[in-house]
Amino acid sequence: MKKYILICFLLLLFVNAQDVEIKNIDDKISKIDSPREGITIKALNNTKNPFYAEGIEADESAVQPVEKISLKGIMNSKAYINNAWVGLNDEVEGYKVVSITSKSVLLKREDRTKELFLKNKKDSFIKIEAR
Repeated sequence: MKKYILICFLLLLFVNAQDVEIKNIDDKISKIDSPREGITIKALNNTKNPFYAEGIEADESAVQPVEKISLKGIMNSKAYINNAWVGLNDEVEGYKVVSITSKSVLLKREDRTKELFLKNKKDSFIKIEAR
């Protein structure tokens, strides 16, 4: 009998807690549902751009163009880079060709080094077999 009363009491607490929780959820939804006032289009158009610093002129000499170097193929210790075949010690976009392997080319300029790799697709590089 004691167990039965305890179970009924716990059930009553649980049902009451759910009812309170549902009321809290309804209150929160009614607060969210009420219309809110935002910024007007006129005020938005008059807002300063946070990504643009007025009065500071860009230094044209500081902007360096992005170098586009693409390796398309390797054959007989030559590499096809930027639509031209190059060999060891040749120059490509200011870089010197330091080494050519079967799958990559190493370029070096002063303290900068770039390693170009062939794409990892089937038959992505040129293979010539001697017979």
